[in-house]
Amino acid sequence: MPKATILTRSTAAETAADVARVLIVTGCALALVLAGPVLPL
Repeated sequence: MPKATILTRSTAAETAADVARVLIVTGCALALVLAGPVLPL
């Protein structure tokens, strides 16, 4: 399984960046959904 070894070989910095990116995207999506009825769009 070469793909598994490549995936597990990612550095801690890359993992932290991926987690931060997911959190930011999720936070923006939640903010848009929650503020949808409030925004005059």
